Amino acid sequence: MGSWQAEWQTFPRLALVTSGAVDAVGGIAQGLEIDGDRMRVNLNETRGLIMAEAIAVALGAKVGKQEALKMLDEASRKAIAAKRNLQDVLAENNQVTLSLSIGELAKLFEPMAYQGAAQTLIDRIVGSLQLRPGKR
Repeated sequence: MGSWQAEWQTFPRLALVTSGAVDAVGGIAQGLEIDGDRMRVNLNETRGLIMAEAIAVALGAKVGKQEALKMLDEASRKAIAAKRNLQDVLAENNQVTLSLSIGELAKLFEPMAYQGAAQTLIDRIVGSLQLRPGKR
């Protein structure tokens, strides 16, 4: 049958460690204070580079993944070297603006527009914490 039976001894310990980690994360989340203004400042300090994935996905849908990554890499290097915003560098690139309008590009640089599944996960966590009795 194999040696998988020996692994069963590890599962209770693994469950305890996981339970402790989940409890610790819950405690951290309950004490978390959000400073939206500071978050915006931190995002702006990246000069738009933090939104590179959103750009890569949108541009990749228009010109292909490899070409999009090549254009984004070149623009990112230029933005870093010149200490400029990635959005401005991309807006000056004719290859990019042939595929994405200036308006589309601006939307891609708005972090709240690119959350993926994050908001769904946040809503689930908040909902489960609100249902928990006791700790508040």
